[in-house]
Amino acid sequence: MFLDVIPFERLVFTWGYPDAPIEDSLVVTLTLTAQGDRIEMIFHLRGLLVTPAISTCTTAGLIRSTIC
Repeated sequence: MFLDVIPFERLVFTWGYPDAPIEDSLVVTLTLTAQGDRIEMIFHLRGLLVTPAISTCTTAGLIRSTIC
């Protein structure tokens, strides 16, 4: 479910099972910022239960699934 959409700037949506309550879903926020001739994308994931095993496989808050 999309929670917030600002074209060319920000996209916030839930990520989970289609029938799951919003409170039980992960929330993904993508923020886009022009940086000259490039676009910076900041990815934020809220609601992930972080365990020690997951914690060792993260860099700057992003899960490197190819390694874990």
